[in-house]
Amino acid sequence: MPGRFTRLDGDDGSAAAGIGDDREIRRVVEIVQGLLIYDTVAQPFYGVELTSTQADAIHERDTARLLAIVRAVDDRPLDEARPPASRVGARCHAFSRLTVALLR
Repeated sequence: MPGRFTRLDGDDGSAAAGIGDDREIRRVVEIVQGLLIYDTVAQPFYGVELTSTQADAIHERDTARLLAIVRAVDDRPLDEARPPASRVGARCHAFSRLTVALLR
């Protein structure tokens, strides 16, 4: 049963709509890496200045709300990798939490 931080829109998983049926761990990790960017290296590694919306996402603990921010920044399907400038700022815990939530 998902915990309060890994629940995706209740138990129906609608927040994860758009990642398809392939929940193999390798594919889910690729999806997560295409949605998030480690905020402290966005500028030096990718030349990207995060917007305040993208940067403030590091404080979001609720995974469904994090995905809502992802969609607000770039509304393409979740399984389509975004360019670094269209990803949402995150730290290690968000990468892990989102991966777990999508695997459920």
